[in-house]
Amino acid sequence: MSNIAVASIAWLALVIHLAVGLLQWRHPERAAALPFVSLATGLCILAYWIPRWYSYVARGVQWYASDQVVPLYGLVLCLLAGITLIYSGRLMLAHRVILWADAAVLLLAALFLTFFRIRRLI
Repeated sequence: MSNIAVASIAWLALVIHLAVGLLQWRHPERAAALPFVSLATGLCILAYWIPRWYSYVARGVQWYASDQVVPLYGLVLCLLAGITLIYSGRLMLAHRVILWADAAVLLLAALFLTFFRIRRLI
């Protein structure tokens, strides 16, 4: 995957987070998109880690428990989104905090991927 593709994905994810955050801020009664953004973010994180988990099992790569912090975050996002969707809108404050924290991380990632060239990405 090229630098431009990865940077474009980061910018697109940031735009989606900002659009949903601004929609939620302007119209708090329409904040139903927040759990879906959290769910999508969590699923993307887990999907990104599937090849690494495969290499742990199939290739005998040594792993440490600290390697699983990011996938644990993705799993927590998915569970939190599921609870919010099942119980009709509870925990929305947690989704707001997560949305803006993710947007800040995405901004940093997009800026990094835009201005620094990486020779080998994936």
